[in-house]
Amino acid sequence: MKKSFLILFVSLLNFCFGQHATTEKRIEIEFADNYLEERVIPMGKNGFVLHSRQKQMPKGKKTLKYTKYNSDLELIGEKELVVTSNMSSKDYVVDNNFLYMAYTHTPSGNFTVTRYDIVTEEIKEFSGKSEKGARIVDFNVLNGVYYFFCNKKGQHSMMIVDLDKQEITNKPLNFEVKFPKTVSLSNFQVMENSNELTLSIDFRESTKDIKSYFVILNDKAEITTFYDLSETEGKYIVNSTATKIGENDYIVTGNFSLGRSATMSHGLYIAIIKGGKIDKINFYNFADLKNFFSYKSEKEQEKIEKKKDKAEAKGKDFIVSQFLATHNVSKIENDYFLLAEAYYPTYRTVTTTNSNGSVSTREVFDGFQYTHAFMVRFDKDANIVWDQSVKMYLFYKPMTVKRFVNVSKTEKGNISLVFADAKVIKSKIIDFNGNTVSEVNSEMIETGDEDDKTVRSISNIDFWYDTFFLNYGSQKIKNKGDDDQKGKRFVFFVSKVKL
Repeated sequence: MKKSFLILFVSLLNFCFGQHATTEKRIEIEFADNYLEERVIPMGKNGFVLHSRQKQMPKGKKTLKYTKYNSDLELIGEKELVVTSNMSSKDYVVDNNFLYMAYTHTPSGNFTVTRYDIVTEEIKEFSGKSEKGARIVDFNVLNGVYYFFCNKKGQHSMMIVDLDKQEITNKPLNFEVKFPKTVSLSNFQVMENSNELTLSIDFRESTKDIKSYFVILNDKAEITTFYDLSETEGKYIVNSTATKIGENDYIVTGNFSLGRSATMSHGLYIAIIKGGKIDKINFYNFADLKNFFSYKSEKEQEKIEKKKDKAEAKGKDFIVSQFLATHNVSKIENDYFLLAEAYYPTYRTVTTTNSNGSVSTREVFDGFQYTHAFMVRFDKDANIVWDQSVKMYLFYKPMTVKRFVNVSKTEKGNISLVFADAKVIKSKIIDFNGNTVSEVNSEMIETGDEDDKTVRSISNIDFWYDTFFLNYGSQKIKNKGDDDQKGKRFVFFVSKVKL
């Protein structure tokens, strides 16, 4: 099951590299069809779902459309769902043939949950209301059941919504902290191959001391274990992602800060939990990792080394501020492999002039800039064996943290990475010793028509199935063909791309 923080779904596949990407088929959907906010959701070999909402709606109502296409990009069918107009989508979860979506309205507490079966095209829905005054922070799906993490004036709970039984159950979460109103959620996860949920929470132990807990819950939303990950002086856990490796054993990874702030992270931590206790926890500053900057040019790396030497000469630590979006840990030989994607928040200045002519400026968030994929092999004691990186300076800056890289462990002792960057699918193979085996960039044809000139293109690429990708987005195209085809057109397009 994958929660949709992803543009490229993480999966275990054996890709055939060294080939050029080819567009096998492309379809165009005109924007004038009275629907907008098109969202392409890959569903493996069953095809994909195009989720959109009606542009012009009756008062108080909003029509949502689920359009199914097969793996040949052929339209199969459409289903519609009507919800109240004030509801907004809270991400989605894909599990096997099912697409789970949640629509909420925070002020009223009203919600609607849906399950779309891509095989039968059946939509099942259930509407309800959260506890009075409770705010839904995030949600996930385990075994077809919705779990909503809620906050109500410092009191936290898990609202369990059983779609099949049409039932709502509220379970209070007692974190036993001194200042419950300071609790914040940094990650809510369903662990693969496990009937467990995990929460990464931050809170204030005192007016000055910030703590971080990694919390495990069973499928009844009962807290089974607390782990304090913030006992190391001077280091503050920013977020946590967990992988289950045994009956009561876990590997927890994430970012940490050299201070008391979550606005930036300065390194990677690896924690080994065995038998319900933290067995090992190691912290690695980004600046001290051997190949964290190897994706940069030699000149850029030399500048960084000079800055590091200068800081050390003054008796100071050289600190690099960045975040890592970590993937699940996998096993390689007798060790473990971790893939992460490095990014940092960007801001832009907005200038406004009021009716009196007064000018004011403010900084607004402008998305996350991704810079490179970072790979680590580490042993059972959380010691790094080797680290490696590959450049992925994406043009697209998402407004929420996403994971773009698809990873596959091959049978020949190699690890294959694939991700998309604008018009290029990039692939890299490294062996289990961290050495680069091959690296290929495959350009794609923009429209499939050489007479078309793309004036503007905003696109994404999702891994689909086998060696296929879905390239989709909006384009402004100027056609230079025959007279009756001249002019500009605005389209939403979907292309089937083979690597």
